[in-house]
Amino acid sequence: YYSPRLEKKLAGLITAPVTIVEAPSGYGKTTAVKDYLRGQLPATTSVFWWNADEDAPKTSWARLCKIFARIDPRSGEKLYSNAFPCITNAWEIAETIADIECSVPSVLVLDDFQHLQKHLPRSVMSAILSYAGANLILVIITQTTRPFLRSFFQQSGANYLHINDLRLQADDIYRYYQLCGLAISKSEAKQLYRYTEGWIIALYLIILQIQQGEGFTPGLGIIRLIESIVWENADFQTKTLLLHLALFPSITTEQIGFLFQSKCPQRNVLNILDEIPFVRYETSKQCYIFHAILREMLLRRLEAADSETRTSCYSRAGTWYAHIGDSQ
Repeated sequence: YYSPRLEKKLAGLITAPVTIVEAPSGYGKTTAVKDYLRGQLPATTSVFWWNADEDAPKTSWARLCKIFARIDPRSGEKLYSNAFPCITNAWEIAETIADIECSVPSVLVLDDFQHLQKHLPRSVMSAILSYAGANLILVIITQTTRPFLRSFFQQSGANYLHINDLRLQADDIYRYYQLCGLAISKSEAKQLYRYTEGWIIALYLIILQIQQGEGFTPGLGIIRLIESIVWENADFQTKTLLLHLALFPSITTEQIGFLFQSKCPQRNVLNILDEIPFVRYETSKQCYIFHAILREMLLRRLEAADSETRTSCYSRAGTWYAHIGDSQ
């Protein structure tokens, strides 16, 4: 199931020279791109699919250069003969990418691009995002724009799909579940949206639960999934920070400054939060908000933590609420 809102944005895959699809794991980015290209591209269009390897950026780059060589032998060989992109050869590589020529209609999908983009100089990234050669369409699938600002991607003029385009709203959830043969009410769809925030993989796991007779209440499978995405990839400092912040429904920069002024500079905390999937900054409310499933997982982790960690977290939260009471 694809919402009308998403289908409208997916149409840009075959009209824009560059498309970026950005969202955390489990939002169906790769599936949506594959399905749309399979259904909309003429049979004569060549499709090249490349995946970045998290632990081997140089090998990933070499494989990408070989694909470019299949598209444009002259430019591809030039890229392959260069060393891995760095400050000394960045401009030459950027110019070569901009000059890539394609003789037949083709699409190149760069999947899991977050693993490579963090190693690329800004000029090389800019050349990729602003590519405008004839016949070749670039589609970039990434979990995050980091270490670049999101505005760097958005202002490139590319077709940009983000998490709000991919998530299912309450009406979408209602239709999706109906298509799966599950009769849910509109109020149940709204309840599912409040909990999952339209996270597709979570909604799918709940469907499996319902089919197995386990009801609508999200089970441990969903908690373990977000645990594997966020917790298992976090270092000790990040885990400690998350446990302290999980006690708050939302967290402002003022709270962060107060809670961590003696432990960790506010800028460091904000940088960490910006890197974490399922933590979003609400500009209108000027605060960070954790995904409901992420917060539930963190609260479970906090209750299972050692007494020293729990005491620290609850004590620091209590200090903040006492501070608020004193200021009022």
